[in-house]
Amino acid sequence: MKLINQGWQFSVYDIGNGRVLKKYNSFFGAWGVMLKESILYLHPPVIRFCKCYNEGRKAASRSLTFIQQSTLDKKLFGNPLVISEYEYEQEKVETLGAVFKRVSAEEAKCVIDDFVDFAFFLYNHSLIEKNFNIASNFGRNAAGEIILIDLGEICTSETEIKQRIAIRAWSTADVLAGLPTELRAYFIERLDATFQSKS
Repeated sequence: MKLINQGWQFSVYDIGNGRVLKKYNSFFGAWGVMLKESILYLHPPVIRFCKCYNEGRKAASRSLTFIQQSTLDKKLFGNPLVISEYEYEQEKVETLGAVFKRVSAEEAKCVIDDFVDFAFFLYNHSLIEKNFNIASNFGRNAAGEIILIDLGEICTSETEIKQRIAIRAWSTADVLAGLPTELRAYFIERLDATFQSKS
């Protein structure tokens, strides 16, 4: 089992057969990732990390329960297999961040358009990914379809969805960092146009 990626919530392991295992990080493992991100993106001080970590665990548990119970096609989430409250398997796919590194600017705009359509589709089914983190939390499956790959922070309450849209969660520095500089304004414009009337 090979570690291939690590966010502050989950570590991702290649388990072969086109699948990955995502395991929730220990407190100190997550703290290390968040410390690095707080320096890079000038987030609030990491002294608030304990609260963030505990809230993140609760959000991950709620999100995975929601995915298990959802009637939406599971391919939208990489055909996950929930193993425990904080652990799941999923299809191994290319992140959209990796896609952006190998396609032209025009192709990348098409990817952004497809992402916005997908995010709006999820919204119409009463869920969003908390941060609209296009580069890290979404990928493209073997059929070329955009899917949600980070299942740890799904918002399903109407109040929280409206709050995330109202603050334009897609416009934060850490989200934009995964996009080529020349496409960041386009990304914001497309999401603003699609969601701002919904807050």
